[in-house]
Amino acid sequence: MKKKVYFLVLSVIIFASFTNYQDIVRNINDAFTEKIIYVAEKYYQITSKCDKNSAEMHSWITDAGVRSNFFCLKSELGLGALKTLTGEEVFISGPHKDSEINYTSVKEFGYYNSKFLTKLEAALKELSVNEKFVNSAQKIYDKEFKNTVRIYYLAYNYLNTNAKLKKEIKKEYLKKIANSVEGQDYEKDPSYYLQEQFRTFSETNEKLGYDVYEGFTAPGFWIRRSIDGTDEQFIKLITATLNLFDKGFIK
Repeated sequence: MKKKVYFLVLSVIIFASFTNYQDIVRNINDAFTEKIIYVAEKYYQITSKCDKNSAEMHSWITDAGVRSNFFCLKSELGLGALKTLTGEEVFISGPHKDSEINYTSVKEFGYYNSKFLTKLEAALKELSVNEKFVNSAQKIYDKEFKNTVRIYYLAYNYLNTNAKLKKEIKKEYLKKIANSVEGQDYEKDPSYYLQEQFRTFSETNEKLGYDVYEGFTAPGFWIRRSIDGTDEQFIKLITATLNLFDKGFIK
C-alpha cells in the first residue's frame, strides 16, 4: 500500500519533546530519550546532509512532509534503531520488514504496536520537563511541523464529526484491500481510493494555508488508525503537543 508513514517521525522526533503526560509508565529506556535529544539537537545538521532521492524516498515531494524527514533521519531513528532502543517493534503486523518501510504494498498496511507507543509516551513525559530541550524543540515545531500537526488534528475532528462517512469509508477501504491485486493500476489501489475520499477536506484546508498533499493523507491515516486501534493513543499525543506548543490553535 502506497501509504505515508507520517506519524512515525512525528511521534519520535517532534512529539518526543512536546508531550506532557501525568499518568504514564515510568520505566523509561534512557538510551531512547538520549537518542531523541541528540537527533533533535542535530536535526538541521543531519537533514542538511541528506541526499533526497525521490525514488528511494517513494515520494515526489522531497523537501516537505514527514516522509522526507523520516528518510533523512532513519539512520538514527529507523525501525531497527527504534526496536533496539525501546525493546518493542514499531509495527505488530503489515508489510514493513527488515527495518524498512514498504510504501508499495496494496494488500497490507502497518498496524502500530500499542506497546511501542506506550514506551514513546513514557519518554515524552521525561523530555517535556526539560526546559532547555523544550525551548529548542519549539523552534523546530514552529518551522517544520506546526501545520502538519494541526492538519492531523483537524482531520481527526473532521472524521469524528462525520461518523457515518467514516464508517462507510473504512468499510469500503477494507473491501478494496481484500480485493486488490499486486501490480494493478494505481487508480485501483486502496490508497488511491482513500485519498480521493478527502479531496474536499484537502482543498478546503489548502485555502487556509495547509499543504494540499497532507490534507489528502491525514484523514486516511486516521482511518487506518481506527482499524489498528491506536487512534486514541495518537490523538492524545497530538492534543498534548498542541497544548504545550500551540495553545492558541487548540483554543
